[in-house]
Amino acid sequence: MRYCPFCMQPAEGDRCPNCGGDLNWKGTPGMELPVGTVLGNGLRTYWLGAAKGKGGFGITYVALEQSSKKRMAVKEYFPTHCAYRSGDGVRVAVKAGTDAAFQTGMENFLKEARMLLAQEDLTTVVKVIDFFQANNTAYLVMEYLDGTPLFTKMAQEGGRLPAGTLLPKLPPLLKDLDTLHSRGVVHRDISPDNILWMPDGTLKLLDFGSARSTQTGKSMTVMLKQGFSPIEQYRSRGQGPWTDVYAMAATIYYCLTGVTPPSAAERLDDDPLRNPNDLGAGLTEAQASALLAGMAVQPSFRPQTMGAFADALFAPEPEPEPAPEPKPEPAPPAPEPAKREPAKEAASSAPPAPKEAEQPKPEEYFDFTRSPLEKLMDRLRIWWIANDLSWREIGTYVAIVGVLVLLAALVLRSCAPPEAGIPALEPLLACVTGKEVPLWNIAPIV
Repeated sequence: MRYCPFCMQPAEGDRCPNCGGDLNWKGTPGMELPVGTVLGNGLRTYWLGAAKGKGGFGITYVALEQSSKKRMAVKEYFPTHCAYRSGDGVRVAVKAGTDAAFQTGMENFLKEARMLLAQEDLTTVVKVIDFFQANNTAYLVMEYLDGTPLFTKMAQEGGRLPAGTLLPKLPPLLKDLDTLHSRGVVHRDISPDNILWMPDGTLKLLDFGSARSTQTGKSMTVMLKQGFSPIEQYRSRGQGPWTDVYAMAATIYYCLTGVTPPSAAERLDDDPLRNPNDLGAGLTEAQASALLAGMAVQPSFRPQTMGAFADALFAPEPEPEPAPEPKPEPAPPAPEPAKREPAKEAASSAPPAPKEAEQPKPEEYFDFTRSPLEKLMDRLRIWWIANDLSWREIGTYVAIVGVLVLLAALVLRSCAPPEAGIPALEPLLACVTGKEVPLWNIAPIV
């Protein structure tokens, strides 16, 4: 019996009558495993169909478990930066000089499998059924989810999801994320493409490839998804439940408005983030405030747990106070005798009311009260990470800037009399060093 490589339903001929897929499709040679490849760990065997998704670290296939004939999703560890398919089209080979990176990545891949296997009680998290090693790599077998990613659901609904449609679906997911955090696991990659809208209307969270434990005390790798990654993910430390709070709030913001939030790096100084209701989100004032609090740039300003974020987002609206009953008008008071001037003086001499003590502000993650040079270095580092620059590219940029500065200095020197130095560059040097430095002493060496 033949099976469609796309929907794994029995089919005959050239086209699947169920999904319309090409029954003769074999996949991309040299990248994906051939359709019909059989994998297993000795207890279960899986017949692979087409690749359903590809990323920088793995390929996910639809598969059929041979004994039960149930559809599964099989994820293969296949990091494209350090691995390639060998000549037989099945075994994974490691690129020269990348053995350590490949092994470390595979260990993290298997940790993901063990971690997800322990979360069977969480109904909104994808369930792991099996994992094993074969073909010089590792495989993760998960339940097959025939859902729709949130960004696709948005397109089906006209570009955004109404608040009345999305918000009632969120509490179970937020509760399970809060439980996951209490077990020391942070997802670190929540976004509209990693949450599925299931046919029964529930939500499922996928792709724990970036998830890490907060209990090891080790630094975490830099993982970024522009618009959804908070500022602490531009560094390898300082991440926790509040990291997922930002990503979840940004995902909700995007689904309700249809607008991708500006990146956290863009929001450090002049924050361009708009109120979601200005973009037609249709939230109450309290809900909009809770969403913006979850997207605060500084981690200490956000709700510190997913439970606290959910409580703020779904806090009941205060009931309006009943109108007071009309009271009978009191009789006009008797005229008071004229007050003496000394009494006014006594009142004016009363001591002023004490001022309220100024509340301390939470510590900010990035302190921009330092010298201009330190500010410049902070921004350069964030720009470097955000644009994923290599050392060669950074060296090129530095060389270009150096040549431009030298040319500017030479032009200014040629336009000034010998005894005048280069006064036009003095403000520039003062900005960088924080000091006023006359340049007439260094002009001859330019």
